[in-house]
Amino acid sequence: MQNLLAFLLLIIFSLLALVHVYWACGGQKGASIAVPERPSRSNSLTMEKAFQPGRAGTLAVALVLFVVAAMVAVRSGMLGISVGHTGLNIMRLALAMVAIAMLLRAIGEFRLVGFFKKIRNTRFARMDTLLYSPLCCVLGLGLAILVL
Repeated sequence: MQNLLAFLLLIIFSLLALVHVYWACGGQKGASIAVPERPSRSNSLTMEKAFQPGRAGTLAVALVLFVVAAMVAVRSGMLGISVGHTGLNIMRLALAMVAIAMLLRAIGEFRLVGFFKKIRNTRFARMDTLLYSPLCCVLGLGLAILVL
């Protein structure tokens, strides 16, 4: 069971990282619903992106996602790499922090993202409710199970 969970986490984090690399390289598919929207500052009846993700930031997210995938693989013994007791404890702590971050992301900041967001009438908000927040919750719980 633990091996299957680790394998699924490895696949999901790797795929998410690849999607971010795709966007950083100029890919557009899915990009229009990947960033939260808020009422425009000039006209409260229209919506605008809450921020404009840059190439470097998107690549940084991809790198973090790849590192999490690699830590899952090493921690679960999939790669056959020995990092010693201290290394495993450091990875366990890092993965626990990622689990907490994922669960906090699922809860949200009570305005634009998460289960408790106020702005719910945008394309992003609908995807966040249907996919992004539940996925963060599942990833957070999966990582928590893996490190316990």
